[in-house]
Amino acid sequence: MQVIQMKLSNNLPSRLVLMLTIIWTSFVSANLNANNQDTILTENGLISKDTIELKEVLSTCPEKKSDYIVILDPAHGYDVRGKRSPDGRFQEWKWSREIIRLLSDKFDSLGINYAVDNDSDIEIGLKNRVRNTNKISQGYHYNRAIFISVHANAAGMGAEWLNARGFSIFTSRGQTLADVYAGIIYNEFKKTFPELKTREDYSDGDTDFEANFRVLLCRVPAVLIETMFQDNKEDVAIMLSEEFKTRYAEMIVNAVIVIISLSVP
Repeated sequence: MQVIQMKLSNNLPSRLVLMLTIIWTSFVSANLNANNQDTILTENGLISKDTIELKEVLSTCPEKKSDYIVILDPAHGYDVRGKRSPDGRFQEWKWSREIIRLLSDKFDSLGINYAVDNDSDIEIGLKNRVRNTNKISQGYHYNRAIFISVHANAAGMGAEWLNARGFSIFTSRGQTLADVYAGIIYNEFKKTFPELKTREDYSDGDTDFEANFRVLLCRVPAVLIETMFQDNKEDVAIMLSEEFKTRYAEMIVNAVIVIISLSVP
């Protein structure tokens, strides 16, 4: 088995470090994709998932886990109008916080550092979310952090059921490390839920959509996940399923583990 490793000198200019980080992570991510993600990068190189469980990856590179932070961003708040299914059974703010709680429990059990930028049930404002994220991520290197915002999509204003369906993921405009991370999450979703529809934007060569949503303009790589559509009956039924919520949270955790394992030593 060929071992692929990379070390960056602390003396390199920060812009060069960022460029090399994106190139390195894209390269290893491409290797994972080429192998249908059957291999994982660890401190000992690329290894087969047949011989190691994802959670065991963290034990092979504990220093990567200890100085990495995952920042979770729940959607909206109960005080924001709309943002729910036409029949009111699905409420985006509430569902998103259920997923955040599941993620928190899983990160706790794995010893992964995480924080939530809004731990209340109300909307604190996009500016405050970014301010909190930037404060939380102080002391963490750009390539040792990820911001994940958990949402549900909508094709209309919530007054009627519509036909749009599918999972998608957003990053800010331009090519950054977030695009690589979004690709990893997208691939993990496809692998976990091959039967579910996904939505892609290939205009810039990757699967994620790009928009300068305010929360994506923080100081760390940031992704916003539009899980599925809250104004589609079939998507809502899936998202409200306890089995789906559990598997969905596990999918995100698995993607985060791969992302941590890709972080440049």
